[in-house]
Amino acid sequence: ARPLLLFFILPCLCFDLLVLAAHGQVLAGDGHPHRTSSRRQTVAGNTVHDDVYTEFVSRRAVWHDQTRVEGWGVVPTTNATSIVVGSLYLTSEPTNRSGSEASSLEVAFLVSADGFFIINRQDADHNVFPVSVHGFAVNAASVAGPWPAAAAAASSLVVATDDVVHGVKCSAPQAKPTQVECTSQAQASLPHGAAASAVVALGGDDDRAFIGTNAGLFEFVAAESQLSRVADLQVTALAFHANTQLLAVGTTSRLWVYNTHAQALRLVRYEWCTDLVSASGGVYDGPINGLSFHSDGSLWVATPSGLNVRGVEGLVRQIMGRQGLPYNGTTSVSVAGDSVWVGLAKGAAHHNLTTGHWRYFFGPRYHPGMDAVTGVAAAKQAAVVGGEPFAVLLTATGLAVIDAQPWTLAKKAQHMLAIGRRHDRHGLVAECSLATFGNVSSCQNHDSDNSGLWTSLIVGAQAFRYAVTQDKDAAADTAHFYGGMKLLVDITGIKGLPARTAVAPGKRHQSGGAWHNSTVSEYQGWQWKGDTSSDEIVGHFFASTLVAHLLRGTQAGADALATLHEMLRYIVDNGYFLIDVTGKPTLWGRWAPETLNHQRNYSDERGVNALQILAYLRAAHNLTNDELFAKAYVNLTDETNQYDVNTLNLKIETPDDVNYSDDELTFLPYLTFFFFADTAGMLGSDKLVRDGFERTWQSVKKLKSDLWATIYNAYGRHGTQEDIDTMAWNLQTWPLELVDWPVQNSHRHDLLLDPALDRFGAAGHDSYARILPANERPQLRWNANPHDLDGGSGLSECDPGAWLLPYWMARYYGMIVE
Repeated sequence: ARPLLLFFILPCLCFDLLVLAAHGQVLAGDGHPHRTSSRRQTVAGNTVHDDVYTEFVSRRAVWHDQTRVEGWGVVPTTNATSIVVGSLYLTSEPTNRSGSEASSLEVAFLVSADGFFIINRQDADHNVFPVSVHGFAVNAASVAGPWPAAAAAASSLVVATDDVVHGVKCSAPQAKPTQVECTSQAQASLPHGAAASAVVALGGDDDRAFIGTNAGLFEFVAAESQLSRVADLQVTALAFHANTQLLAVGTTSRLWVYNTHAQALRLVRYEWCTDLVSASGGVYDGPINGLSFHSDGSLWVATPSGLNVRGVEGLVRQIMGRQGLPYNGTTSVSVAGDSVWVGLAKGAAHHNLTTGHWRYFFGPRYHPGMDAVTGVAAAKQAAVVGGEPFAVLLTATGLAVIDAQPWTLAKKAQHMLAIGRRHDRHGLVAECSLATFGNVSSCQNHDSDNSGLWTSLIVGAQAFRYAVTQDKDAAADTAHFYGGMKLLVDITGIKGLPARTAVAPGKRHQSGGAWHNSTVSEYQGWQWKGDTSSDEIVGHFFASTLVAHLLRGTQAGADALATLHEMLRYIVDNGYFLIDVTGKPTLWGRWAPETLNHQRNYSDERGVNALQILAYLRAAHNLTNDELFAKAYVNLTDETNQYDVNTLNLKIETPDDVNYSDDELTFLPYLTFFFFADTAGMLGSDKLVRDGFERTWQSVKKLKSDLWATIYNAYGRHGTQEDIDTMAWNLQTWPLELVDWPVQNSHRHDLLLDPALDRFGAAGHDSYARILPANERPQLRWNANPHDLDGGSGLSECDPGAWLLPYWMARYYGMIVE
């Protein structure tokens, strides 16, 4: 495999003439008899409907003493001690003599040392608003509620500050729900030194609540401003189940369950927690950090060792890494409907009780900071006014509001197209460096060795989009980015030789290597990079053959047809080498038999490059009718050269030599090969190439790539519905934000780590047993390892080509149906 050289490809196709004289060969016009229909169906006919699915969309905010990140909110506090989600009472102006009309809004209340705040997840521009508080100072503590008050047009909360418990009424005008006012209407003093750790509200006509402290469990009746100690416990967590009237009390050593029906608490049961220091055993696997009841009466218990679930009958089961919990150290838990949100010592997790699915949230992609989520609060799953259920995560540096939003892949495609707009550099897909952490508006476009390859993915996506929709914007986008590829061909001044990349006059290039001043008058002052590799050529032929076919009859289609013809003639006429401006072959631009079949240092490329040149020849012969290409194809597949035999065992699978970049340089040519049939019957059987295609697919199928699955199911012999479902899963789980946020997974307890060295000599950072969803891993392109667990810096953004290409290709082949 290529040592650390991850070069890639992009089509540079640049000609204005529909008819090109090249060795006397005239290119075919629009009526070429070999062209196929504009829309195709999969071989197996498997499809998936673009149904609504859930995207977890995060809106983050940091405390005001933290570094600000573009697009994130700022909360005017330096910490938070408690958060709760509930219904806020909204009032409108009176419409008749009967008084005002009222409704409610699902919100979260945040308590900090600097005040009381409301989080309104329905506001698109702001996350957190200060609350006007009357009658008390919120200077740290815990909060419970809000719940609709029985006798007042307001919502009730119980707030425990440093030394006082308050019964609070809150409301807001319906027209301006962020203008919340809260008033303390009942107070009672806590004993000296009693620090509140948890509050749970029972509600009712008397606004009853329990307050857990380090100096005991207290009952508070707001209607009477009465506070009384009911148990001598050092409380760490509380939970209340309304239907059974059970109160769960957590401490470092025991879980206590009380019945609250009677005027005095009645102890139902207590059970020990394991002492992690002395190793004294207990039903629960550690001191209790958090408690939450499910509506069915089961109790979820968070400990430093994992989750415990106490069933209605008292049976306790553990949930740890083997059961799907991403990380065993749990800090908090909040159950709402079918959702279980868990704060972890590293990140947070969501568990869907209906599907059994676990989802991991870690780091700036989802919440401020790279460490613990110290608190979670989940909204009820019942419908809320104008929105979806949500949860709030607290960390040491800020908070995140996680919305469970309904999306479709069609909606996601529009979202990805918008991201792509800032990756446009002269029609080339640009690398995007960020001046500051996560700040996409500071995107600084620059060149890369792979300008050609990455642009080819966008060109292919837009060409398929045009074929599906006949949208003029899609045609214009295809032509625009294909124009960037044409620039790479034109700028060298050598017909058929594309540049790796290029920079405009006055711009500094970011990459090293062999740079040349353009001698072409149209590009005076420009510089271009030589030593173009096979990676770029793969991209050029992938894009140019698709544009020549799918946009035939347009200038872009004519340019592509002329360019692919000229590029392939240049390679064939030079003995299957890509000759650089130096007069020598480029390092990786080699398809000649004497190299692939006989040189040991190119043995990794024997099958890959053989497939590439056969794909170029087959497609170009179909499109141009140039018999030179048919003769070259027959020569390379004869008994001496055996290029078709080379493709049989193309994929190299030794543990230390798995090359994901070569997968990309294989599957794009597979599509180029199979897209264009040998309708003239001059090239012989393609059975060996198809047999090799099946073997390659079996090797990469486990990677769950949407792109490889789409290409295989378009032309493979044994495509399945499972393949299509996996393709849709990968598209759905691809992250909405393409910033390379720092991601860590190697600490997880639900993964098995691969002990084998990879091709770069590293071990222990790959997931061995399964591929994580894309929104949990750092990989954003298919030349990278999807098993990688850690990575990212937050200082660059990837373009959306790796998502848009398989989506529009799947639409083209009828795999995704709207």
